[in-house]
Amino acid sequence: MSTCTPFRASVAHGSVARSAVVEVGGDIDFSSEPMFEAALAVAGVGETGVVVDLEAVDFIGAGGVAALQRAATRARLAGRPFALRHPSPTVRRMLDVLSSTADLPVEEG
Repeated sequence: MSTCTPFRASVAHGSVARSAVVEVGGDIDFSSEPMFEAALAVAGVGETGVVVDLEAVDFIGAGGVAALQRAATRARLAGRPFALRHPSPTVRRMLDVLSSTADLPVEEG
């Protein structure tokens, strides 16, 4: 029997770089995708950039990757930077399978 890790997200708006950091944790699956999408939308309002910190994400499904791609497209069309930070090995594996680093750039370091 497997257990799901509860989804959680917070958005912090930076004052210096005027970027928003979305810190996400738990499982991004079918049931949490709408909340994830909402957090990404909030982060992209009025900011010059969006960074999505995925370090605490235990699982991301295809819908979560698609939500990241939609957020990255919105940022790109608005002329704003978008990046992922600290994807866990599980998340990176899904990104490798379902996306490209050109669509979803990863901050290293």
